[in-house]
Amino acid sequence: MIVSSSHSAREHILKTVCSHTVARCLHVAAELCIADHLEKDPQSLENLSALTHTNAKALYRLMRVLVTHGIFGYTEDQNFTLTETSKLLLSSHPQSLRTAVAKELDLRRWNALGNLEISVRSGKPAFQEVYGETFYDYIERNPDAKKRFDAGMSDYSQYEDQEIVKAFDFSIYKTIVDVGGNQGSLSAEILKASPNSQIILFDLPGTVKNPKYLTASSMFKGHYQAIGGSFFDHIPSGGDLYILKRVLHNWNDEDALKILKNCTKNLTPSGRILIIDLVEEPLSATTPASPFIDFDISSGLVLGAGIERTKKEFEALLQKAGLQLHAIYNPQTRIKIVEAKLAS
Repeated sequence: MIVSSSHSAREHILKTVCSHTVARCLHVAAELCIADHLEKDPQSLENLSALTHTNAKALYRLMRVLVTHGIFGYTEDQNFTLTETSKLLLSSHPQSLRTAVAKELDLRRWNALGNLEISVRSGKPAFQEVYGETFYDYIERNPDAKKRFDAGMSDYSQYEDQEIVKAFDFSIYKTIVDVGGNQGSLSAEILKASPNSQIILFDLPGTVKNPKYLTASSMFKGHYQAIGGSFFDHIPSGGDLYILKRVLHNWNDEDALKILKNCTKNLTPSGRILIIDLVEEPLSATTPASPFIDFDISSGLVLGAGIERTKKEFEALLQKAGLQLHAIYNPQTRIKIVEAKLAS
């Protein structure tokens, strides 16, 4: 971004340095379910304060930030309202981001981001340096954090998954292994589009114990099995297609290679691996700002050793795993589908 004058440059710096305040206000609004309280009718400050069990003066200051940043609306008769933007914070919205926002700014994640300098100086995850355990160990031993994380990831997934099944033909594969598939959102969309396929949903035991998207409809009964385990130890065999959606970007090259090799062990000559992730463009003077670039810090650098990769970096990783790039598909989302096959 090019800023043309000293005044606008100053404003740009001040706006950027205060953006963490806006993000935190948005997180608190999501936690308080403020959009849900405005779903039926606009609310006065007094009513909204009573509904959310908050201090009215403090709530006004929070809402003033979010109104001036275009998240919520404010009427001439001093009522707070929903906007098209804040409708995405409704729990009932089909593309709701409420739990995703709540997950993204969980207090421990926020504190890890506050210690970003540790990661920049050492290259190590600030979360682990601050709390003495990895982020994933933390959520596995903390049921509430795990529930929030899974719900937030599901919010991200639903819209993406609908677009993914439009961009790739899953129907030609008999058995599909959804590796790290969380609550089965993508698996469910695949079965809707390809009802003759069989799904193996594979994730940590606590995650796949009751995969809500696959148990939500009787149409999926008999078309899937949920298997618990770690993709670092093994990955179920028998698949024609192995899917890694938003998995590899959470891990450094060494760990990502372990996951890929565990998939490759099971791959037949006609089998395929799909890596569904952001494919970064190399940085240039005209690279636009993107939440995915920002997430590389907040969800990657400070939480673990994960990284968003370029096409060239994916190709290098695939080669080390005995694979080669076959094709890249472009759903109507920011993430891409990288199709890999055994190296010839």
